[in-house]
Formats: sequence, structure tokens, C-alpha cells
Amino acid sequence: MNESEGQPLTTLLLDLVKEQLSRQLDASNALETKAVGLLAFQGVVIAILVQTTWWPWVMIPIGLALISTVLALTTLWVADYHNGPDVPSFYETHSHDSALDATLWMIHGMAQAVQHNRPMLAQKVVD
Repeated sequence: MNESEGQPLTTLLLDLVKEQLSRQLDASNALETKAVGLLAFQGVVIAILVQTTWWPWVMIPIGLALISTVLALTTLWVADYHNGPDVPSFYETHSHDSALDATLWMIHGMAQAVQHNRPMLAQKVVD
């Protein structure tokens, strides 16, 4: 395959991999934003419940809120997401390659990042 024949395919693949990687990172950010909101709400609920005088009945909702807090905190656990190839080292390695070869290597590096991120998002998302 010469460079002109491979150009439409590589453009399509590069766009697809960029979109997948972007969606993975956006999904992670959305989950973390929701977890922070949930934690704030739970803090308010726990503060209100602790100040009530009906201690035996309050312990059940406080216990459930604490369990939910722990689960929300696991969503915020720092994950080692990959964003694709390191640009300076990629340029240094592939600056003398043809445009087609460099694009194929970029697609390969970005596809590896998508594969690397997939299990971490699966831990955060419950279907």
C-alpha cells in the first residue's frame, strides 16, 4: 500500500482512536464529578442526622451513608490513565518516517492507551 492509498484509512482510524480515548477520559471525569457531588450531599446528611436525638434510629442511615461514602471515594481513586504516545519522544523516534508510517505508529500508540484505560473504567462503571 502506498501513502496515497493508505491516507483515507489512517485518517479514519486515527479519528476513531482519538474519539474512543476522548470518550474514556470524559467518562472518567463525569464519574468523578458525580462522586464529589454525592460526597458533599452525604456530608450534609450525616451532619444533620448526627444532631438529631433519636440515636438508635439514626445509626442505620448513617451506616448506609458511610458505606456509600466509601464507594464514592473509590471512584475518586487516582488511576494511571494513558493519553497516547508521549509527543516529544514520538517525534524524536518517528520524525524521519514517512507520514503514513508515523500515522500508523500514532494509531498503534493511541490504541494501546485505549486498551490500557478500558479495565480501569470497567472498575468504575457498573452496567
